[in-house]
Amino acid sequence: MDRRTSLRLALFLWTVAFIISFLDFNFGGGEQAVDVAVRNFRVFVIWQSLAIIFAIWAWIAGNGFEPKSSQRVSSRVPGILQIAIAIGVVLFVVTAGFIAPTMTGS
Repeated sequence: MDRRTSLRLALFLWTVAFIISFLDFNFGGGEQAVDVAVRNFRVFVIWQSLAIIFAIWAWIAGNGFEPKSSQRVSSRVPGILQIAIAIGVVLFVVTAGFIAPTMTGS
């Protein structure tokens, strides 16, 4: 497999995992809202973890191309998006930790 094919495959698999992580939500009936939210978040994290692996693969595959080429730039986009999502999730969890005690205490 050459570099270009490897990069294309990594970008394709990253895109699939990334999109599925947002679309694979189960709003099942009969369950409590917290149970559904925890399951949804767990599934989201699993798919995003898989997307991180593909983003790393794309980043490494992009190293073989010339600097500032379109292939190298496109190989960096998944990694940058994954870092942004990771920061967002961490901020969400930290913020939820600060907000939750005030909500339950009232």
